[in-house]
Amino acid sequence: MGAILFIVYNTIVPFLIVLSFPLSLILPTKSFTPRLWLKRIFPDIKTFKDKTILFHCSSIGEINSVRTLIDYFKKSEPNTKIIITTFTETANNIAKKITEYSYILPFDFYPIMKRFIKKANPKIVFIAETEIWPSFIRISSKKSKLYYINARISDKSFKFYKYLSPLIKYCFKNIEKIFVQDKEYYDKFSFFYDSKKIVIAGNTKYDLLDDDIKAKDLTEILKKIDFLEKKLITFGSIHPDEIEIIIKSYKLIVNDINDIRYIIVPRHIEKTKEFEEIIKRHNLNYQKLSDIKQKEDRFKDFYDTQILLVDEVGSLLDFYSVSDICFVGGTLNKTGGHNLLEPSVFSKPVLFGPNYLSQEKSAKKLIEYGGGFIVNDEQDLKSRIKFLISDKNYYLKASENSKKALLSLKGATEKIKEWIG
Repeated sequence: MGAILFIVYNTIVPFLIVLSFPLSLILPTKSFTPRLWLKRIFPDIKTFKDKTILFHCSSIGEINSVRTLIDYFKKSEPNTKIIITTFTETANNIAKKITEYSYILPFDFYPIMKRFIKKANPKIVFIAETEIWPSFIRISSKKSKLYYINARISDKSFKFYKYLSPLIKYCFKNIEKIFVQDKEYYDKFSFFYDSKKIVIAGNTKYDLLDDDIKAKDLTEILKKIDFLEKKLITFGSIHPDEIEIIIKSYKLIVNDINDIRYIIVPRHIEKTKEFEEIIKRHNLNYQKLSDIKQKEDRFKDFYDTQILLVDEVGSLLDFYSVSDICFVGGTLNKTGGHNLLEPSVFSKPVLFGPNYLSQEKSAKKLIEYGGGFIVNDEQDLKSRIKFLISDKNYYLKASENSKKALLSLKGATEKIKEWIG
């Protein structure tokens, strides 16, 4: 039955590919443009004569999550080429910073995928998280050792995949091993695959959050705006529809703690203008990081700054490191949260909103250890910040527990390395 469904699947796919081209012209998205459509039909991959190691990561988050394994193979097999495949140009550009062999994954049509895998010539294939592409899996697992890492399936996807179980079981049967994040995903993958070959390893993304992360020295920047001796709260990966609550909380708390200052790091810096408009509407004094850097000799001009708006990419961890408390965004709207454990690297108490679906494991672990706290609105935000700042022992314990929560989740990379030898 599985083999028949596989043939049916590859009969339908070419029609979908043809139909999708006009859609890429009419309704282009970041992951689907006419240019990407052509790349998926005619992959621009070179032919590798020697065996390679291929990582498929659909998103930037997945690329980051497997960095520890990529680094391991770069050190242990320096002469083996590392290939990363992605779905979007943005993710592809990030992958190019890790390896020169980065490609857009082609359409999952057997002839196209077979040609791509033949050229890539992998001895090992790693698929991150939830990607189930029948032709890719079937071809790769027959020609290479294929592993799923950080494997997970959402409840919604699981219900859908159950209807296709004969097809998935057919494609999965040659997979070497599946490394799942926890027991819940172990049970789900066991529905499609031999449970004896499923390993609960955890998530390698936590291993990336290393004590060796070196934050930039921000002393000069903070000195310019008289932030050095202040109580600093950094709000990281913030979306425009979250800023209102954050600004209102500042107006509530500054009356009680007048030396408190906010640092706001937008998730997307191209939306900085929206943040500025909201801050102006509340009549608060703010400066953009780019402006401060340009005016080297005018320190006192910035001394009335209440909010620092970070309008550059790549400095979030630096600001987490110098803060007293950190808030992680994407949790006050419907995004589902961003990396809640980044502040834990620096032993900072972590605040986040009630919507943390995509960071559920991290959130629960932070709450369990007492290093993270949910805030629902500006009043909650004000109360929690005030409590942490005013009670030194409580603050120190929360800081310590934040780090403990992170450490409890690490170790997936080592487990995977042991299994794959």
